[in-house]
Amino acid sequence: MHTLRVRLRPRPHEAAGIDQRLFALGQLRNATVRAARKREVRMRAVPRWRQHSQIEDAAERRRAYAALRYEYVVGEKATRELACTHWKASLWMADLLDRRSANALGREVWTTIESWLYGGDGRPRTRHPHERACAWGNDMNGGLVLNPVGCR
Repeated sequence: MHTLRVRLRPRPHEAAGIDQRLFALGQLRNATVRAARKREVRMRAVPRWRQHSQIEDAAERRRAYAALRYEYVVGEKATRELACTHWKASLWMADLLDRRSANALGREVWTTIESWLYGGDGRPRTRHPHERACAWGNDMNGGLVLNPVGCR
């Protein structure tokens, strides 16, 4: 991954447009986190979740967890689809963001959910939409990190 720093001094109307897009990404992230977290909490509440952890054979345990994730529609693909569904249902986000942004955001949310489920990290939390200062590209190798000097 390459980092290119460019000094950006947007005009006031350009700064407002950037702020609107970042705010929309923040709104979309919060909606996706809430919905994905509900699915994971529901899945973890099932007694089978704990029973699967006691399966000795790793391949069998993996298959059992995969079946449970499929049943509760949990995973990267499902989280990406969830973000795209929220994006499409909003009716206003399409004016500011494209589908690729929603798809990339779904992957970002899945990464935080996955580290919570399997890595023991803290539960993903929603944030105020104005706290968002970056947007990733669809391939997760390109993106925009905004230092909000002159914006907001």
